Amino acid sequence: MSDASAAQQDRATWWQTKTGTYLFKQERAVLKETLPTVFGYYLVQSGCWGPPGALMESSPIRTRLIVADGGAEGAGITGDPCY
Repeated sequence: MSDASAAQQDRATWWQTKTGTYLFKQERAVLKETLPTVFGYYLVQSGCWGPPGALMESSPIRTRLIVADGGAEGAGITGDPCY
């Protein structure tokens, strides 16, 4: 397993913990309140956690992109963070 794959697996596991779940819910709540008021043509999320697109679902911006490390589910652009 590469360093990037191991790090991705560690993050995925952490997001399933009680603290990770709480943080995700808090971030989602803040974005649900804020994103509907943001104007733009493109919405870019740096990093991928939770269900793909779950943090962007309340935005009226329809062109959405997730930039994340290689192999991240839902990522439109991927790269090797160890490069």
